[in-house]
Amino acid sequence: MRKNNWIVYVIVLLVSAFLLWLWYWLGFDHVDAPLDLVLSVIWWIGVALACFGIHRVEEKRRMRIRTCYVAPNLLYNSEAGTQALRESDAETVVLAVQSVLEGLEYGFDIKERPEDAQGNKIPFEYVISSEVFEVKREDEEGSDARNEVKWKGEVAIVSRPDDEPLVFGNVDELCGIVRKLAPVAPVS
Repeated sequence: MRKNNWIVYVIVLLVSAFLLWLWYWLGFDHVDAPLDLVLSVIWWIGVALACFGIHRVEEKRRMRIRTCYVAPNLLYNSEAGTQALRESDAETVVLAVQSVLEGLEYGFDIKERPEDAQGNKIPFEYVISSEVFEVKREDEEGSDARNEVKWKGEVAIVSRPDDEPLVFGNVDELCGIVRKLAPVAPVS
């Protein structure tokens, strides 16, 4: 989650606590005895719902940013832009997607979708949506850093929009799906 969201949460909680303290300090609890507790409970529920809403919106936005679009010898991500692939084999595609996802900053800039020489949008073969992508780096003595990747998501085939997306739970399952999709041709 973005640091700005945590700052907003803390500020809202501090303001809420200050207003509740001010309510009692000014003596309003003597005037509106039953109402102050009700208002306080409603306020805290509202604050909790707002924080939950912000968290859900941010998670959905991050999931959209982690979406990668694959065409023959081409990979596109809304934040990273277009990346040429030397080969279209499964391992190359998955490593390229993983590299793109590792480099994401989750900013608000969107790169233009790739176009061909005539200015037409390039059609994609499949879309890799990553629900969860986490890389845990572990340093071992005397060797390079070892990475453990937690990666879950789904692959949707563009030429078959009515089919259910293919779900994967790790890198190997994604490689298997991409390997099977290599000869995908549009359905007539």
